[in-house]
Amino acid sequence: MATQAQIEANRRNAQRSTGPRSAQGKAVSSRNALKYGIEPTGLLVPVDHEHIDALVETILHDPTVSHLAGELEIRNYATAKYHLDRIEFAVGQLLESEDTVDSLRKMVVLSRFESRYTATERQLHRRLYPPVRRLRSQIRNRKAILSECRLIRKNLLK
Repeated sequence: MATQAQIEANRRNAQRSTGPRSAQGKAVSSRNALKYGIEPTGLLVPVDHEHIDALVETILHDPTVSHLAGELEIRNYATAKYHLDRIEFAVGQLLESEDTVDSLRKMVVLSRFESRYTATERQLHRRLYPPVRRLRSQIRNRKAILSECRLIRKNLLK
């Protein structure tokens, strides 16, 4: 538990930690994420909201999607898929780059974003497509039961 003196010291320090104040400093800090090729502002490939909307419409009309899925979940799923495609594009660009050390550094950062979006995409996919998962599980169970029945029958016929 922080003491009152520590809380006051943190508040005083926070007053000094306000980020860049000059126009030049703000311009530099606004491009921090851009150097990794994933921030939408200033990129050659900006976020295409129409593409995300088209993905949402496709998923909404997919008969295998759970009828319990909300539009927000579907939009989040489509957005995660879209960003994964952008990351794949950025990695492809970095692989073609001449500066291998800088490219490797950027790919490490991109891999962090990729793992985050992949986890989100997988989690939402499980929620959106549960009937398909359940059906696959039932098919596996039936196959296992059939193979056991064949073994029992085979042993009975001996």
